[in-house]
Amino acid sequence: MSDVDSLHFDSLELIEVPVTVGSVKYVLREADEGAAKEFLNARLRGAKLEDGKAVGLPEDMAGFQSLLVSRCLFRLNDDGVAFGSPVAQSILLGYTDASGKRYPGWPSRIVKPIYEMAKKISELDEDDETLESLRKQQEGISSKIAKLEEDAAKNVSSTTMDGSD
Repeated sequence: MSDVDSLHFDSLELIEVPVTVGSVKYVLREADEGAAKEFLNARLRGAKLEDGKAVGLPEDMAGFQSLLVSRCLFRLNDDGVAFGSPVAQSILLGYTDASGKRYPGWPSRIVKPIYEMAKKISELDEDDETLESLRKQQEGISSKIAKLEEDAAKNVSSTTMDGSD
């Protein structure tokens, strides 16, 4: 027998939470792996770096909110069934149509709690990035890079010394 624990999941069903905005009903679904990947990659790309070190939080923190919500929030039809694609990010942020008519975005007081719930049910809030956590990650990556560079230098050196070059 192995010391490794097993994993068991009863279902692949996504967690769903009902959401109502005005008279419109929605369902907030747990992020699937594609949505989670997109969200986490966006957060990582947004980190401010100087000289290869994280020095600040991303400028577009609010963009992460609308991104995750736009991947997890679905409108319900009259029968209470989700239909079509999730709510478009442009709906949340506001947009101007081809005729020039402006449609305002959703207020942050509505988007933020939906975002927080999406993070919670998707278990994406456990490792919220902070300056400290990004620096810790960076130290680990820098250490791995240094080790690989050291190993590569040793390989070049041993190849040159034994005359096989």
